[in-house]
Amino acid sequence: MFRNFVKVFAVLVLLPVLVLAQDGKLRGKVTDKESGEPLIGANILVEGTSHGASTDVNGEYVILSVPAGNYTVKASYVGYAATTINNVRVNSNITTTQDFTLSSTSVQTKEVVITAERPLIQRNTTNTVRMTTQEDIKNLPLRGLASILSLNAGVVRQDGNLYVRGGRLGEVAFFVDGASATNPFFAGDNREAVSIIQEAIEDVQLQTGGYTAEFGGANSGIARTTTRTGGSTYKFSVDYLTDDFAKPGKTFLGTSAFGYRNVVATASGPIVAGATFFVAAQSNYLRDRNRMFLEPFSFKGLTTDEFYASGNKADTIGTFAETFDKTN
Repeated sequence: MFRNFVKVFAVLVLLPVLVLAQDGKLRGKVTDKESGEPLIGANILVEGTSHGASTDVNGEYVILSVPAGNYTVKASYVGYAATTINNVRVNSNITTTQDFTLSSTSVQTKEVVITAERPLIQRNTTNTVRMTTQEDIKNLPLRGLASILSLNAGVVRQDGNLYVRGGRLGEVAFFVDGASATNPFFAGDNREAVSIIQEAIEDVQLQTGGYTAEFGGANSGIARTTTRTGGSTYKFSVDYLTDDFAKPGKTFLGTSAFGYRNVVATASGPIVAGATFFVAAQSNYLRDRNRMFLEPFSFKGLTTDEFYASGNKADTIGTFAETFDKTN
């Protein structure tokens, strides 16, 4: 009983640490649009969350522990029109820079709304990181982490195995929300010990050089997956994909079916102030028309097997001249 209590307590204590390690950082500067002077004490708020900050004497602000995702960020200051920037992308383990320029006004005006643009190159990273966001994944006609990673430059997927930058098999490490998810007993696609539902992925980062101190155990690359979190509103989704329109041996519109069915359901939203939830469930089915050996192969009846020549049944019944020893 005491051991179980210790295990549960350890999980409850360590889980927030692992989740916190996957948060990003938002920083920037607030200045006067006309003079370019920094504004001291301007308020910065990440809408839909409890995260925010005020600028210092240099007009700069830093917001820590922001979960990965897209946000609307608002800057306000007394005597200035509030400015709102939509679609600000925050990525795990990366600092996002977002500056504001506020216009002074003596009368009440409407706030200025701006749509943020993600830079093509992350200048604040000291390593090679290739990122695939949730929006990118939605537009990809494929499923599976290995398929997503294989779209990056320098990555080759062959015979179910991933090769990064010419490295050998099994030199890629996998992490999910900061915790190692690498299977030490398998390589290739099976090296990923934890499989994440694709709709539950916030972003996938492939690190191929200059590993930071918190990661290791890989020579070719590190694949980091960050899971989604809930927002300030309730959202539900159901996705159903199938080609099972024909019975086995039949065709539909001249095409045979594999009997593939995939159903994914998600739900997210707030729980209480400062706490949200996100859950996802998936059901996958593939009708297998091929006979599989579920038990060890049986040598019984080998001496009565019939021979076939060129696809036609031969008239001769063959026998084996030697006996088989199962122990060798």
